[in-house]
Amino acid sequence: MGETIKEEDQAVILLNGLPDQLKEMRTVIMYNRDTLTLEDVMSTLRFRDAELNWQKAGRQESRQDESLFARGRNLRRNKSRFRGNSR
Repeated sequence: MGETIKEEDQAVILLNGLPDQLKEMRTVIMYNRDTLTLEDVMSTLRFRDAELNWQKAGRQESRQDESLFARGRNLRRNKSRFRGNSR
């Protein structure tokens, strides 16, 4: 009952539990290292998650720029002191 799972085995279990979308990453992590530590796997997965979030945020900003442009507006305000007055 009091058995502990070795760290390398924990890392393999974690990698095998990843979804199929991360299959390539799982293969790279498992076979490109001499030793496999849980901390290395977690660090790599956190980095990949941050990278995906950054890419997603960039796409959302791009869509916002496109929608504002389609409405005839600019995302960034004009910094000029003078404003156009309607007459």
